[in-house]
Parts: sequence; structure tokens; C-alpha cells
Amino acid sequence: MVKLKIPKQPEINIGTAGHVDHGKCILPSEVIYSRHGAIKGHDLLSKAFKHGHFIPINEYEGYIEGFRVSVPTFNLLTKRFYITNGIVYVQRYRGPIYVISDEVGGSLSATPNHPILTRDGKRLSWKKISQVNCNDEIVFTLFSINGSLSLDYCKVMDTKTITYDGIVIDLFIPETHNFLAGPTGIISHNTTMIQALTGIWTSSHSEELRRGITIKIGYADMPIYKLKRGSDVIYWPEPEYPGYSEPELMRVISFVDCPGHESLMANMLSGAAVMDGAILVIAANEPVPRPQTKEHAMALEILGIKDIVVVQNKIDLVSKEEAIKNYEQIKEFLATTKYYADAPIIPISAIQKVNLEYLVEAIQKYIPTPKRDFSKPARMLVIRSFNINLPGTHYKKLRGGVIGGSIIQGKVKVGDELEILPGYLYRKGDKVYHEPLYTEVLSLSTQKLRLEEAYSGGLIGIQTDLDPSLTRADGMVGNVAGKPGTLPEVRYDLSLDVTLFTYVVGTDEQIEVKPLTKGEPLRLNVGSATSLGIVVGLGKDWADIKVTRPVVADDGWKVAIARRFNGKWRLIGVGEVK
Repeated sequence: MVKLKIPKQPEINIGTAGHVDHGKCILPSEVIYSRHGAIKGHDLLSKAFKHGHFIPINEYEGYIEGFRVSVPTFNLLTKRFYITNGIVYVQRYRGPIYVISDEVGGSLSATPNHPILTRDGKRLSWKKISQVNCNDEIVFTLFSINGSLSLDYCKVMDTKTITYDGIVIDLFIPETHNFLAGPTGIISHNTTMIQALTGIWTSSHSEELRRGITIKIGYADMPIYKLKRGSDVIYWPEPEYPGYSEPELMRVISFVDCPGHESLMANMLSGAAVMDGAILVIAANEPVPRPQTKEHAMALEILGIKDIVVVQNKIDLVSKEEAIKNYEQIKEFLATTKYYADAPIIPISAIQKVNLEYLVEAIQKYIPTPKRDFSKPARMLVIRSFNINLPGTHYKKLRGGVIGGSIIQGKVKVGDELEILPGYLYRKGDKVYHEPLYTEVLSLSTQKLRLEEAYSGGLIGIQTDLDPSLTRADGMVGNVAGKPGTLPEVRYDLSLDVTLFTYVVGTDEQIEVKPLTKGEPLRLNVGSATSLGIVVGLGKDWADIKVTRPVVADDGWKVAIARRFNGKWRLIGVGEVK
């Protein structure tokens, strides 16, 4: 399913959040096949660092920008091989490494979650390397003299586990989400649920994304059609489905694909600020709940998002019995939440495109489009911003910067004037100041459509006459745009009614949340803005906080409060602006 036709502006934002299946890596001693021949991971890293530059995600991992490696990939659905470019990802890893050896003399050493394609009779399915046993049949590749590729099968002869502390590497292939690794070409994979539904890799617009996690907020638009076959009804993103007819367009939605990695929680909260509903993704081959799952569910609750659909993904990686056990764990976890005890749970396989029609049906039935008030003054939360000019563009042909986000009330027309707050930030001495920005709406776009007028709901890109240096690389994220003179005030200090959780969210161990103290630093998420703050005043259930970066906030807005634990910001409570 690719290149969906989007017939109109999206009218609702549905966020996706959940555990990211990162850490599917191999040792640098392994061989990776490229179109130029086999290359050791160590040598690949040397080339990558020589010709590219390392971009850290956090202190433990990062990717190499400016260097790609052309590798053969296999698409399980089309049964075809491709040559495509992979991005080198590096991670510091301490833990078990699983080693499997096959009957043709090949072996692969990888982290526990690394998927291996196996065969049971005529059925191909993915298994984590930690679940592969002796005598399992695994898929490997044959390389002919003329360079063509084909699949073959062999038995696993030996498995073992070693303890490892060092660097592991991965290749991320956005186009097909498969790559070949290991001396016998064992196949690994990665995929996303949204790409399976829409054919769109949501992170392809991000300047920062370079592996199987979303570093910046991504997006994709999708229509939902209702089709009939007699009395049967099916919901699908296209007006055609085998055996069904009479397509009726129900609505168009925008997916807000939020970063799932634990070090990117602030970005996830920024995306959640514009969500009308959410899809919480939980892997069928992982214990429930993982700390990150708890943190995402809590973040959605903080922001008052009550309508969600839970996706149990990767059912192709587990047995029927394991899937049922995992399903029951999900039910037990949801029962502990404030809003989600009765949320629908849809088992799917994104890579195999299994049960996607049931997921679309659940989205249609359980995440309604909220009522909008188009008569209110326009207001938009900015969650992305871009410079769309190519390097070397003549100054006379430069186009203004683009801001992207969701119009949360009112409507915007081409030619409208917008005020942007806090706007331009600058520093004098130790203080940060702001200056409002004013701009004209030059054009309005969704992912597929150019509009003359955009209403609240869905994700919108607005081309402005702003200097593109202001909007480049998400420089305007956290701003609020709208009709001049109608926006909430810019605040350098926040007075909050505070509710602290009993336990810190997002940690493996159970840590009690201690009361706030004067002078302590906190991370605050207000709307789509993230700012650090210092507690300057305290009461029993309130706090005054001085923020290091001014934020726009209205009375009653929710604020996510995080405290630093072991070098990472973790949610400890929620505030309400007063």
C-alpha cells in the first residue's frame, strides 16, 4: 500500500507511542554484505567515521551522518531483492550476546532482540535470535557469480550465549526495512505500523532521523473508507478492497508519530500536545509493561487524552500461546491506568500486514473526531519547522520558512497575518528575552494537498515570509501562532497546581517520588514547548517555577513535570497553570 490519495484536509490527529524495538545489533566482528562485496563491521565503521560525522543521540548511542552503505535487501512480501542505502548506527552495549552457528559454516553474533527469518514447513516467520534453537531452519542467501541473490535454508547446529561489553552496530534501511548481515546473509528486519498502513515512512521528513527510532516527530495522513460486501462492512485506507465495494469516505486522519526512545520523552510530549487520540504500541515479544510503556501511558493521561487504541504488534514473532499470555499482561496493565481499562487491543503484524483492517476499524470506532469551534481566533501549536531551500539557492529565489503543527482552534487562510509567540529569543547577560514575530501566510499544505483555507484538526504546514534561518532544524518548535493580539501570555514564571505521582514513571525499579524542594531543577512540557525550570516557591500542592526559556501558556493548561534520575528525565507529576 503506497501513495495513498488524500481527498481532503485531515480533521483529527492520532498519535502513536510505544516501546521502540531498538538494540537489534550485531558485533563489529561480523561481516556485512554490500554491493561492493563483504566487509567487516570494524572496517565499515572506519570508513563511516572517515567519510561522515558522528551525531550522538545520547551518551550511549548515535548514527553516522553523511555516509551510506549500499546493501542487498530482501522484501518478504514481494519476494524480491533490492540494492538500497543503509545508515550506520552505533551503540554501547553491555549484556548477553547470542551466537548461532549453521550447518554451512556461517554464524551470527547479535543482541537478544535481533530477528532471524526462520522456516517451519512452508511458513516463514521471524524469531528473536535469543529464541532460535538447534535444528531450527533459518533462511540465508546464495550469491551467484553474476551477483544475483536467492534464498536457501539450513539448520542451526549450535547456539551459545556470551557476555559482552563494547560497541555494537546496526544498519537502518528506511526504504524496505530489511537488511542482510552475517557470513551466510542472515536476514534482519525493522518496520513501522504507520508505514504498513500508509506506505509512508513518517520520519523521512526529519533532518535528524537516521535509524529505527523516530528522533523528531513524524507524520502521515490517511483516509478511512467504509466498504461493503452484502451486510459485511470493512474500513480501509483505500477505496478498494478485494470483494468489497461502495466505498464511502468517512474522514481523513493525521498520524503524529512520536519518538519512542527513552531519551526523547520531551519530543514525545511535544507531539502529544496536539493529539486528539492515540495508538499505544506494545510488542508481543516483550514483557508488559516495560518502563517506557508506563511512561507513555502516563504522558497521554497527563495531557487528558482519553481515546486510545492499543496495538499488540509483532504477533508473527511469538507462538499463539505466547501472544495470548502477552495479551493478558496488556489487559492487566491497562486496568491500572486512569482511562484505558476498556481500551480495545488489536493484535497485528506490521511487517506481515496482518489484521491491519481491524486496526483501521478500531481507529474509526474508538477515536472520534472532536467537535471544533471554527469561530474562535486561529491558534496553532508548532511542533515542526523547516527551511525548504536547497543549499546554494540564489538569494533572490529563497522561500520563507515553514512552520508545521496543528490548528487547535479557528481557521487560517492564505494571506492572513499571524503572530508567533514567544517568537525570537535572545540573550542579554544571564537573561533570555523574547520578541514577537509577525508573518504572512503564503501557502497552506497538508502532506498531499495545497489549501486556500485550513481548519482546526489535522497537521498543517504553513509557508511564511519568515527568514528561513529562524525555522531551520525545528527552530520554532514550542511556539504558538495565531491571530495577532489573541494569544496566551508569554511567561517567564509559572505558577502551578501540582499533583505528584506516588512512584517515578519509566524506571525498572520502584522509586518513590519525594516532594519538590526549593532550588531544584525540573523539566517542564507546556503545550509543544519544553523548558527547564527552577523551583522558587512551594506550598502543599502548588509550586512557583522560574523557567529558563519563556513559554506561552493559558490558565488551565496541563504541564508534565520531570525530575532527573540517573542522568535521565523521568515523569514525576503533573501541573496545571493558574
